[in-house]
Amino acid sequence: MGLFGKERFDEGNDWRIYFKDEFKSVTDGKVQCCNPNDHFNFLNTHEYSSQLEIMELDLYKVRNSDAVIVNFNDPKSIRSACEMTVAHELRIPIIGLCENVEMDNLHPWLKGMCNRIFKNREELVLYILKHYVNDD
Repeated sequence: MGLFGKERFDEGNDWRIYFKDEFKSVTDGKVQCCNPNDHFNFLNTHEYSSQLEIMELDLYKVRNSDAVIVNFNDPKSIRSACEMTVAHELRIPIIGLCENVEMDNLHPWLKGMCNRIFKNREELVLYILKHYVNDD
């Protein structure tokens, strides 16, 4: 989500790093997570020419995903809402994380697009492993 900007980049990126590292670790690299900040981010503005370029890459990555994790740390993020809409239209599962915001404060459409929403990261990881990764 786009709440943090350049000043608080690490705060907005830490959860992405957590999931990328966690899935790589628990699946011996079988599950690969895409962190959009690995491609374009607020700290390396010289790497992209426009917000349109960022949007196109983000949505390309969404369209080619098996599942999408959305963090509702900024429930008014236009970027996340757009990514969710594309995933929802393509029937790509969306799993939400709601650590710092009350679920009651989320817009019904955001909640409705999610297959499930969790309050903590560990439960979210276990859910994805059980329902989307493991074959048993």
